[in-house]
Amino acid sequence: MSVEQLLFVYGTLRRGREHAPRLERARFVARATARGRLYLCHWPAFVDGAGFVVGELYAVDEDLLALLDAFEGEGCLYARERREVRDEYGGRRDAWLYRWLGSVDGCRPIPSGDVSRVRSVP
Repeated sequence: MSVEQLLFVYGTLRRGREHAPRLERARFVARATARGRLYLCHWPAFVDGAGFVVGELYAVDEDLLALLDAFEGEGCLYARERREVRDEYGGRRDAWLYRWLGSVDGCRPIPSGDVSRVRSVP
């Protein structure tokens, strides 16, 4: 049996977004925030920096995590990294997230840190 791990998602994998079905096998845990900044490049891009990014926390198994690594371009477009996130109940948890590896030059900043507040998101 595969061990569950926590994954923080902030963009197209969130509920109601176009790639949310990829998380059908995952268990929703809570809404959450992670320290960092969010940009809209071609895709939502989480980078290190001051501020908070709004997202969702899911429990995923290792098989699903491997599929998501392939989807996210882990090691090429994004790096999967462990970060501390704060859930909506005030709890601090360690979770995986995908940090953007590209440049944010020319990308649109999302000051709210919440991709759902942006009108035109791919």
